[in-house]
Amino acid sequence: MALRMERSVANAEAMAQFLSTHPLVKKLNYASLPSHTGAAVHGSQATSGGAVLSFETGDLEVSRIIVEQTKLFKVTVSFGNVISLISLPCFMSHASIPAEVRAARGLPDDLVRISAGIEDAEDLVADLKAAMDLAWADKQQRMQQAAASSSNSSSSSAFDGPHSDIVNGTVAGSADIAAGGVKAAAAADVLLAAAHGREQELLQRIQQLESQLAGYNGQPTSVLLQ
Repeated sequence: MALRMERSVANAEAMAQFLSTHPLVKKLNYASLPSHTGAAVHGSQATSGGAVLSFETGDLEVSRIIVEQTKLFKVTVSFGNVISLISLPCFMSHASIPAEVRAARGLPDDLVRISAGIEDAEDLVADLKAAMDLAWADKQQRMQQAAASSSNSSSSSAFDGPHSDIVNGTVAGSADIAAGGVKAAAAADVLLAAAHGREQELLQRIQQLESQLAGYNGQPTSVLLQ
């Protein structure tokens, strides 16, 4: 048992060192690391960091790929095996705890937990690296797709506002201007027709007055004013 624990601890320390500098790891939980907030207290009480460690990636899909793509690790919730074990606690050992309770206790969905076995340390680190490389490539692809989708969405809605026809010079803006021109022309035609009709009425009225004046020709001014 002592030999098993020594080897498991050494493997856990090797994996912790590797994970501590990996760009996918946002938080690493292994108490014997100098960067751990409880390292001093832990060092005064224990001779090692133990055989169990955990880390967060900030991305559930990244964590899922890491767990599923490792080859030397067994996916299970147990501890203390001679085989290295890996799991997503929130979906396995702690799945029965409500999500809000897990969050309040600092147990995020993307947490990956590892119980180190007695395999060769370099093999375990290489296996983790290969799985994390796949997770990294997948994340980059998703980011590129999201950026492309966002760019396309932004292009279609750029300068979307009351003056989009002026700022964008878009087809829609041009169409609005053309439609406005047609409406203005139609309104002008209506006004011209109304003016022409009024002109005809005035001409008819003038002709009537001229006829009346001709009938009064030669009569006294007093009669014309009646």
